[in-house]
Amino acid sequence: MSSNLKPGESVPFDITPMLSVLSNAVNSIAKDPEQALDAALQFVLRAVGGKFAVFNRFDLKHQRILTQLDNGLPINFRKSGRSAGRICYEEFVAAGKVQAVLPELDRTGYSTTDPDVIRHKVKAYIGAPVFRYDDIVGSLAVYDDHVGDFDELDCQWVLLTARLIGLISEWKESRTVSRELDESQALIHQLFQLSPTSIYQIDLRSGRFMKVNEEMCRSTGYSEEELLALNPMDL
Repeated sequence: MSSNLKPGESVPFDITPMLSVLSNAVNSIAKDPEQALDAALQFVLRAVGGKFAVFNRFDLKHQRILTQLDNGLPINFRKSGRSAGRICYEEFVAAGKVQAVLPELDRTGYSTTDPDVIRHKVKAYIGAPVFRYDDIVGSLAVYDDHVGDFDELDCQWVLLTARLIGLISEWKESRTVSRELDESQALIHQLFQLSPTSIYQIDLRSGRFMKVNEEMCRSTGYSEEELLALNPMDL
């Protein structure tokens, strides 16, 4: 790590693998929407680092929740059930929130009302609603069996992935989301640049930096041009 980092500053980390997964999800929407959904869920679980991730669909008419897609889900996890009392329904439908960050579920009422939290001893939750056009259709969530330590970057990853899942749903319905996909790629770039954490992307063939964000430049004291000419081992 760079000796130019100041005390208290975040340690830079390589997001190359995560950006690769997210880019694959975006690029595969037109060819294989289901593969894109799988890639999006895989991405958010790796990015946030929880135990399992789920994309739930809301059946608002019958007040039920259906798990449409999952990654790392416990074998005996029930993939359908009533809405009332569950985190995703109460936070996003009943309360109308745009995100839920619950690092200590034992300190919330969900420890006694959400059957999934109770049955699987879930300790932390971070999630966001999924919209198709202007209608809420479900939720994306990452669960963990330890108390969470979510930061701003985790929140942004979840929001971005929830938006991507919404775009995939729209694509499956209309097959015309080229403008929205451009916006999604722009969001990825914006998240990279505005992150409060020093992050970078590496060319796996040359071993050199491909991309660095503004915080990486600030914390190391190098300009973007200088960093792109360096090997990470040079720092």
